[in-house]
Amino acid sequence: MPGRLEAMASQLNARLGRAEPLPINFVGWLSRNFSGSEEGPSGNIYFLEVGRRDYTVGSMGLDGIQGTEDDITVVTPMPGGR
Repeated sequence: MPGRLEAMASQLNARLGRAEPLPINFVGWLSRNFSGSEEGPSGNIYFLEVGRRDYTVGSMGLDGIQGTEDDITVVTPMPGGR
């Protein structure tokens, strides 16, 4: 599953490289750009959390709460130090 998250992050970096913003509707973006479910292995939807210097693509764990230790995430710096 981290490979799927890394693929999502790679596609998001490509958007940023074309000066496109990160998607506001992440689940909609997933359904248009990735085959398969918008849900991770725990049955919770994937999420995108954007910070000032990086962004996180993840899947909530079995507890269904974002930001806890059972989440699986990939943190990626913004290209070009944005």
